[in-house]
Amino acid sequence: MERDYPMGRLTRRRFIVTASTVAGTMSLGSRLGLADAPHNGPGNLKLWYTKPASQWVDALPIGNGRLGAMVYGGGALEPLDPKAPKSDHELGPVPTDPARETLVLNEDTLWSGSPVDGNNHGAKDYLPAVRKAVLVEKDYHKADELCRKIQGLFAESFQVMGSLHVDCKHAGQVTEYRRELDLASAIAATRYKAGDVEFERTAFSSAPDQAIVLRIAAGKPGELNATIWMDGALVKGVEALGGNRLLLTGKAAKHIAGAGHPGSENPVVLSDTPGEGMYYAAALEARVEGGRVSAHENKLVVEGATVCTVLVTAATGYRGFELKPDTPQAQVSAHAGKQLDAALKLNYTALRQRHLADYRRLFERVSLKLGPDTAASLPTDERLANFAASPDPSLLALYFQYGRYMLISSSRPGSQPANLQGIWNYQVQPPWSCNWTSNINIQMNYWPAETCNLSDLTEPLITLVKDLSKTGARAAEETYALPGWVAHHNIANLRESSRITLQHPKFF
Repeated sequence: MERDYPMGRLTRRRFIVTASTVAGTMSLGSRLGLADAPHNGPGNLKLWYTKPASQWVDALPIGNGRLGAMVYGGGALEPLDPKAPKSDHELGPVPTDPARETLVLNEDTLWSGSPVDGNNHGAKDYLPAVRKAVLVEKDYHKADELCRKIQGLFAESFQVMGSLHVDCKHAGQVTEYRRELDLASAIAATRYKAGDVEFERTAFSSAPDQAIVLRIAAGKPGELNATIWMDGALVKGVEALGGNRLLLTGKAAKHIAGAGHPGSENPVVLSDTPGEGMYYAAALEARVEGGRVSAHENKLVVEGATVCTVLVTAATGYRGFELKPDTPQAQVSAHAGKQLDAALKLNYTALRQRHLADYRRLFERVSLKLGPDTAASLPTDERLANFAASPDPSLLALYFQYGRYMLISSSRPGSQPANLQGIWNYQVQPPWSCNWTSNINIQMNYWPAETCNLSDLTEPLITLVKDLSKTGARAAEETYALPGWVAHHNIANLRESSRITLQHPKFF
């Protein structure tokens, strides 16, 4: 399955095919960079662009394993209503304003549904007829029809938490725009000038302090004026707490009819009953240097500031794959608030330093250099467009490190494993449910772990397998009347093992 990641318009598979052609023209020593294992310079570890992301796949990902965000480096001129039916499937592109900022937020335990027995208890009654159709009658169409009678419930879906928006107000036109993702620091940055004032926005997701940090700075005192707000398709409400804090609350869907269930008339089932879809919360606080910040209804307004630092934390009602996610909203909100209070004990400099130390101990284990870095002076989308005609080996090294970066950002000990989209999703009904597809995709996510010196990041995957051995034992007995355990190809945070399609099971 191909997935577009925000290096540009090429899919991963097409890029690899093209890259292989270029790499094949290099000598083995140069291709592997084994001569002196040089350290990557700062220039060739950045993805950068000259305009904001106009759609989700063009935004830049940040993550700490649990908390993720896609950073657009701009905002839509006419923001879509997140609750409108069409918006969930809107891919863009849309006109953007570089003076605005958008971060689409995710938390790795926020999924639809609650624990249910998804196994088809009558499935084993059809197995003798399936075996006869295949082995004796050689009637594979008949076998196919019979196999449909042993299917169980579909796995649930990874959910979007919501979006953080910052709308800056400038007197002059925006010029000299640049947005980038620095793989060496795991920091996304947007820089531009408005009139004669330089502005910079930087964002990172801190693992040590479990918070997303966004810093907005003006090059001249008192020039920062902005409105900060939040919304989302599953959001129940956003309220101001005091003069500089927002609390977003929401509830995941009771059930999402995943891809592969054609004809579903009600693909998204919402419920107000506790436990039928988990509650969640995101807590945000803005602090300024110079000027002031105040609450206006459900938004924060920054006036005459020089710097504004925004921290976001999040919590959900998830209690484990065997327990109903019925934690009350008040308790979930309080948990998010406590996380925020803890992170706010540190200033921005300390938060950044702790983030860098934690991230670099993982990222700097491996360096790779392939040829000169001269093309790094070009925007990444231009390098991709020129790749086939103008060999650019250093782009392969960047791509290699981008893969390591994605794993570091979406899988940490204690987190959920990296799913089909890592940890990033903007939809209530994401493609393939944004779950774990065990017939190849979850394995692909973890290919860089052992070979790229990130073995400790496999802990979430190992934990997932251990959990599946429990739900899978029930699935093996109830579906096939066999001992051991079985996992079928679609898995969600509830560790479903039921047979949902005609894919082959994996027995252990």
